[in-house]
Amino acid sequence: MDSTASACLLSSLPWNNSYYFILVVPSVISLILMYLILKSPLALRFRAIRDNPQRCEAVGIHVRRHQLYAIVIATSCWNRRGSLCRVGTVRIS
Repeated sequence: MDSTASACLLSSLPWNNSYYFILVVPSVISLILMYLILKSPLALRFRAIRDNPQRCEAVGIHVRRHQLYAIVIATSCWNRRGSLCRVGTVRIS
């Protein structure tokens, strides 16, 4: 393989594009954060509230507070996703 062919091959790889890093790095960070949340005691409370909120209230878990936490986490993930989708589409002329 000569140098022009290898240069052409390298230019077609996605990591030469700056948008690639702008999209991949926050996505990987989001996936890691979601994994950590799913393996935490908070996720167990979310599942318990989903299954039986009355029992959780009787045990002493603040159901409304944890529902608010779930909404805040979900909307922050969707806001992050929406902003990342707009990165490559906005053009200033």
